[in-house]
Amino acid sequence: GSLVIWSPRGGVMKEFKTHKSKVLVASWSPSGNRLVSADKGGVIAVWSPRSDGVLKLLCRYAKEVPITHAVFSVEMEEDRVSGSCPPFFLAGDTGEVFFADDEGHCTQILNIEGGIMFMHHTL
Repeated sequence: GSLVIWSPRGGVMKEFKTHKSKVLVASWSPSGNRLVSADKGGVIAVWSPRSDGVLKLLCRYAKEVPITHAVFSVEMEEDRVSGSCPPFFLAGDTGEVFFADDEGHCTQILNIEGGIMFMHHTL
């Protein structure tokens, strides 16, 4: 699977081949300073965009399940000022939910019977 950065003005800017299987989800943080992508093989990548349109890979996680959902927690004012990334939630069709950040932490926090159909986070 590939992650492609595309511009309406210039078309494809860059293609990233970090994922080995089909990318199932890509989600931007509320401020746009992080992108999380995840694939059918359970590989999760956390990216930081640069001003030239290139994504810098910050960290990767490998889970045993396909990841189909990624939702960032609500960003606080101090996150916007500092440029830090709010943590995020990941889930798949096996019912597992993970809590993660862009610093190498990813923990399973929930396992329910059946798959996750929809995720939303709010205060």
